[in-house]
Amino acid sequence: MRHGCWVALVVAVSWLASGCSETKPDCLGAAVVCGGTCAELKSDNLNCGACGTACEAGKVCSNGACAVTCAAGQVNCGRSCIDPGTDRGHCGASAACSGAAAGVACGSGEVCSAGACVSSCLAGQVLCGGTCVDPMADRSFCGASSDCVGANDGVVCASGQVCSAGACALSCQPGLVNCGGKCVDPKTDPNYCGATSAACTGGTACGPSAGCYQGRCEPLCAAGQVMCNGNCIDPLTDASFCGASGYCTGVSAGSVCQAGTACQAGGCVCTWTQVLTAPLTAAPAGAIVRGSGSAAAVYGRTAWYQPSDWNVLLIPHGLAASDAVFAVEADVYIPAVATSYRYGGIAPFTTSATASGALGTCQFMGGIEGALFARAGAGSTVEWWNTSVCAWSLLSSQSLSPSPAGAWHRLRIEGVRTTCRYRLLLDGQLLSTSTASCDPGGTYLSLFGGALGQAGQVAWSNLAVYKGGAPSCVP
Repeated sequence: MRHGCWVALVVAVSWLASGCSETKPDCLGAAVVCGGTCAELKSDNLNCGACGTACEAGKVCSNGACAVTCAAGQVNCGRSCIDPGTDRGHCGASAACSGAAAGVACGSGEVCSAGACVSSCLAGQVLCGGTCVDPMADRSFCGASSDCVGANDGVVCASGQVCSAGACALSCQPGLVNCGGKCVDPKTDPNYCGATSAACTGGTACGPSAGCYQGRCEPLCAAGQVMCNGNCIDPLTDASFCGASGYCTGVSAGSVCQAGTACQAGGCVCTWTQVLTAPLTAAPAGAIVRGSGSAAAVYGRTAWYQPSDWNVLLIPHGLAASDAVFAVEADVYIPAVATSYRYGGIAPFTTSATASGALGTCQFMGGIEGALFARAGAGSTVEWWNTSVCAWSLLSSQSLSPSPAGAWHRLRIEGVRTTCRYRLLLDGQLLSTSTASCDPGGTYLSLFGGALGQAGQVAWSNLAVYKGGAPSCVP
């Protein structure tokens, strides 16, 4: 509930003569009816502190008392002390309060917020009586909320009290200072930026084109940007303050993206540089075909088709020996299977050697292989193999549901060559990992496709090879 105006009682008649009333049928905000007109008892020179109490010549009404000068943060405009950060008649005024320094009168439907006429209040403020106020610090609307009407209009703090954190109190909370009867944070308040001590000295009004950052007036950042360490940054892309928000301090300062990573959409992600791309509508330059295989129109696209029960396409991968972090990916199609299994796999590092120089079942080359097996029934699996000439070693097998058969899928292997740490992904989803020994020295990658006891009919397209920026790219 609002407090009414209080006038020292000399006689009952004096109360009626003053025109003071607890009802405010047509007055805005904290104004009361005095002599038939609305008056702000905190700043009206003719009704200072009480209806009918006029300030003598040379003095102005400041916070309900006649004074020679205005309280800190206020300016004398027409012998009335006003807050240029919220006053609609002198919005943005400075100490001289004349000419251009008198500020501007906000138009119909506008309010004065942080010294500028705007259509709505800033975040954390509410519109009370046509003025944007901070309900956490405003003595006239302490604790106000929502539409600032009725029970939502807060309370008027008594003489000697301040509004601190939305409640009337004898003093401000730690870290806040009392400026013109308001408890403000001098590190962030644009009207008292950098103020020190309980007396609110040394502060600066930043004005409508600047904000208060860590007690310093700084230019306001464009929409979507955040002030970090004195500079406006984009928290969605800045590698030093990735994901920053608010006043960019502590946990709100975001993250520093490490070498080999970049800030994307507010998060640090690995940077991948493409070193090879091959649509596989023909054999890539330098490729070696083992078994059988050719480009063909299959499964809705032109792709590298491997029809027989074992097939290998070896392709120079384009990675340098120093490129320890890598990724190899390609689209693979494995037909449905009625008996036994069909498979498609990638071996990221192999050689072109064969056993005793002969082609045949020993054409599979040394290295690690991640493969998808489409089996009859519900037995499809994803498997890791460590292979050498005429020697296969199954490292792990994991059930896969649903079966990858009968559709195009993106198969990807990411790894760190120096540690043989690998990840196998299907359509962007992690399937399994391996840390087995490997041969990181091969200059080829292999695309395997085949079947057991039947035609393989496996197809590949859209091959790509990448080098990663940091080992953290492969978690």
